Amino acid sequence: MAVLSSAQIIETFEEYDYELDGGVATECVSLCKQYDHSAEDLFNSWEAYSLNRKLGTKMNKHHVEGFRDFIADAHRKKRSRESDTMPIGPIFYGKDDLEEEFDEQAARSALATPQSISNKKRVLGPMDAIRTPEIPGSSYQTPTPTWRSTPAADVASPDSAFAKRSQSRSVQATLNPELPKSGPESPASELKIDQLGAAVAPDARFMYDRLQDKVNSIEERILAFAAAVQEREGVAEFYPVQAASQDKVMVVGRVVCDSSEGRLNGASVMLEGSIKHSGGERVRLELRNLPSFSLFPGQIIAIEGNNPTGYCLVASRLISSIPAPMPRSLPADLPELMDTSSMLIAAGPFCSSEDVLYEPLAALVDYAIEHKVGALMLLGPFVDVEHPAMRSGALDVTFDELYQVAVLTKVQELCDAAGAQFKVVLQPSTRDAHTPMIYPQAALPLPGIASSSQLISISNPGLLQCNEMVIGSTSQDILKHLSGSEAFRSDTKGDDRLARLASHLLAQRSYYPLYPPPPGVAVDVSLNKAVPWKVSPDILLLPSDLGAFAKLLPCHSRPDGSPAAKPPSDAPISDTPTSINIPASKEGSVVCINPGRLTKGASGGTFAHLHLAPHPSRPSINESEGALHLIDQRLRVDIVRI
Repeated sequence: MAVLSSAQIIETFEEYDYELDGGVATECVSLCKQYDHSAEDLFNSWEAYSLNRKLGTKMNKHHVEGFRDFIADAHRKKRSRESDTMPIGPIFYGKDDLEEEFDEQAARSALATPQSISNKKRVLGPMDAIRTPEIPGSSYQTPTPTWRSTPAADVASPDSAFAKRSQSRSVQATLNPELPKSGPESPASELKIDQLGAAVAPDARFMYDRLQDKVNSIEERILAFAAAVQEREGVAEFYPVQAASQDKVMVVGRVVCDSSEGRLNGASVMLEGSIKHSGGERVRLELRNLPSFSLFPGQIIAIEGNNPTGYCLVASRLISSIPAPMPRSLPADLPELMDTSSMLIAAGPFCSSEDVLYEPLAALVDYAIEHKVGALMLLGPFVDVEHPAMRSGALDVTFDELYQVAVLTKVQELCDAAGAQFKVVLQPSTRDAHTPMIYPQAALPLPGIASSSQLISISNPGLLQCNEMVIGSTSQDILKHLSGSEAFRSDTKGDDRLARLASHLLAQRSYYPLYPPPPGVAVDVSLNKAVPWKVSPDILLLPSDLGAFAKLLPCHSRPDGSPAAKPPSDAPISDTPTSINIPASKEGSVVCINPGRLTKGASGGTFAHLHLAPHPSRPSINESEGALHLIDQRLRVDIVRI
């Protein structure tokens, strides 16, 4: 790799609107040399580090030591993964060697992690793991798993990092803190939960999408966006992107990068027109006249500008956001449906990296029972393919058995303890080792579950109606993927990056608008129609490795796609005051939640506790239009440490 200079580091950071204090660039050059990083690699690492710690866009000397430790830790983990999967040469055994080896294996715990194998300790497994029968003489027998319903006392690990976690059950962040909580003394009412839309069939054939299917999917998205722009802006027709024009014209297409290997930035943006309007041609997009923009590959946009030569479209106006309307209910349904309710949202992994005891899941179950919530929504992964025991192949049980015994058994116990009114919703993840890792995903199977009416399995992505609330959810980490693909420029300070990334889903009416997806993410476009985006959900669940949050996303925007301007300080925001300084509108706002990961490495993470207040009295509701649910004004969200 060529030797980097401080100027190259500074240029890369400035390209993405980040700053470096004096002298920090020299430290960055040292880091690149030490860990064989390019300037882009270093920036990506700093972006992840600063986002999770809310350090802003300026890197100063006080951040260097912590950032150095962060990169060193990531480097160690990478080398550890490589050593776990490193192939070895052939090994030849005689009969005596094999008998001795089998005797040693039978004495080990069947669910040992690589560390416990090397230390010759029995591994902690779910429900007391697996017992291996004694082997008479030198004759080897296949281990027979023996499961227990709860961890046995001799297997419990009080010295684990999870058992020693600090700040357990402390609230890390709150949305609408002035709203009341629904505590155990006033249990929430029963929730009626139904899955909306056509889900991915369990027997769906994956990765059979043809090239023509991908072309048709992109074309349909462009034409649907064009129709929405015509309806809102009154555009008579769209001009071909490659046609020369001295006057201002309106064109529509999708954002692409000028290089298949490069990262999108302000100088590498191209616009690919639709087949109908432009024959699929591309043109370079000049953005110098736009004060702000937020673009990513696959984004559908409309551009007003002129193209003097036919080779470069100079943009003067950008339309990137036309959200779908918010859901409404008939007034007659409001007294019956809109009541006090409470539910928990948690995203996997559900066991620590030290073992597969699923202690964090057990702690979450105890919290749900103690607080008498109405529902629990669990978003995968449940059997995390990135867990050390999964990567190393140290398990002597199948992934399906681990899922059924460690997860479904605990969920069944929760349903029995909480009563017949309690509901549990499960959604898979592409990180689940026991399911096809293709997005979108079919719902998880529920073998051996007696409480079928209490347990609801949905596809990924999925759309639910929970009483009057419409909840959209995807366990795919789209926020992280967009964060690594976005080209952004803003003329205002203090931009909320996470809210901006989440708003792209509303603006594009898609749970995964990024195309092409990053390496390692398998997306089957032929299944994209499984969960249509006809209305914007009241609540949008986007679990991510990025920092946990609960935010309001306005379901309306200016024509250039930027958020609507804030009203004057004396203007009424809403009937119920909120702590979030985002204006209400006749369409309201979507509550977007990233509950965080329930487990972070060997220690505990976070989950979300939702408290919904009753709907206010609205005697003047239009019978034909229906009533907005006003979830943004009624919902309190607490991000809680497990």
